[in-house]
Amino acid sequence: MGRFVAFTQALAESGVLRGAEHLQPADTATTVRVRDGELLLTDGPHADVVESFGGFWIVEAPDLDTVLKYAADCPATDLGSVEVRLLVELS
Repeated sequence: MGRFVAFTQALAESGVLRGAEHLQPADTATTVRVRDGELLLTDGPHADVVESFGGFWIVEAPDLDTVLKYAADCPATDLGSVEVRLLVELS
């Protein structure tokens, strides 16, 4: 966990960090659906997968290549993966 804290601090010190949160484990999720007007709640994640979404960082950088360099420094890449997505800009 210390490596993740250090990574987050490094992003903040570089001035690119815009937000970050650690999430509870996937098995604590509640999946919400509405079908034919009926609310359906299911304990657990939407899908049973090996990897799960454990948290996120929002960074602001001049281009995708810069973001990918930051992502490569994330400790999650050692044993898992980091998925990079751009935010949708609404006009």
